[in-house]
Amino acid sequence: MRDDIDARLEDLVRDAGRAGRLPRAEDLRARGTMRRRRRAAALSGAAVLAVGGIAVGASALSGPVQPLPPAGGAATQPAPAPEPTTSPSPDSSVPAEPSTPAEPSTPAEPSAPAEPKPSTPADPSDPYAPPAALTNGERKVTFTAADGSGRILAAGEGDAVVTATDPAAESSHWVVVPLAPGSDQYLVKTVRLDGGEPQCLASIVEESDLVLRACDASAEEQVFRMQTSSEGGLIVYAWGGVVFLDGDDPGTIPDDSTEFTLTDRGEYLSPVD
Repeated sequence: MRDDIDARLEDLVRDAGRAGRLPRAEDLRARGTMRRRRRAAALSGAAVLAVGGIAVGASALSGPVQPLPPAGGAATQPAPAPEPTTSPSPDSSVPAEPSTPAEPSTPAEPSAPAEPKPSTPADPSDPYAPPAALTNGERKVTFTAADGSGRILAAGEGDAVVTATDPAAESSHWVVVPLAPGSDQYLVKTVRLDGGEPQCLASIVEESDLVLRACDASAEEQVFRMQTSSEGGLIVYAWGGVVFLDGDDPGTIPDDSTEFTLTDRGEYLSPVD
């Protein structure tokens, strides 16, 4: 093995002579070492172990193997590879400060529920307002003359409005329905149905008469107002006058009226319910 190394060194010397420059001894050794390593990679068994031992011994004596210099020039040192940057690991001996838990968000205050709209149309503080519990569209009522005569406003045949005396008759029962919650304007509907539908009280101004019509909240002749008098009776204002009972033919007149007592006749169940 030694003769082989010497032979290779002599070859290198001859090459250097032809190039005009003799390499340094350490460079020659480095070249021989690299060649030996390439050759050792092709061997197997004991030869591999032997060559490996020589390579290890040569490496230990001569230090790290230097790369071959370019032909005709001095060997150059490779730039050192940059050391990998590592973030310092936290000191495990120092306990980490406990993280402060996030403060719970304050729940939004629930919005106050909308106040229910009043189911009665009259202002309780108004002494002249009609009875709120009887004019909210939920009760059947009778309009009885307050003079003690017992006359009652009733629905007649067809579209007629008459005076009756039987408070229990369905034709004598009405429902006072506000046009809107809190309104002081009303429709006066019959409890008795005509063709499956209630009818509404209407005022015919030209004839000073009261009749029944198909309900229409936009019809001015069907809109009534009501007011409690100083004597406690109920005055019903119609389109162009006030309601009065005169004999068997109720009607309206401009400046006189019949005061009524509004009497509760029980809960009203709408035909559409």
